[in-house]
Amino acid sequence: MRSEEVRKKVAYDLTMEYVRQNNVMKNPSNDSPISYKIEIIEKMYNEIFEELKGKNIL
Repeated sequence: MRSEEVRKKVAYDLTMEYVRQNNVMKNPSNDSPISYKIEIIEKMYNEIFEELKGKNIL
């Protein structure tokens, strides 16, 4: 697996864990539409993906 693919997979896995632990999709007090929640998830994924660049953990 190329390093770019690995970084995408790790970023995805970490994002999904963040979503699960923070109840991003289920939070009843958050009456935001699904599109807003998806934007939050995408933003988190992009941040994690960029932070993994140049890290020696992969």
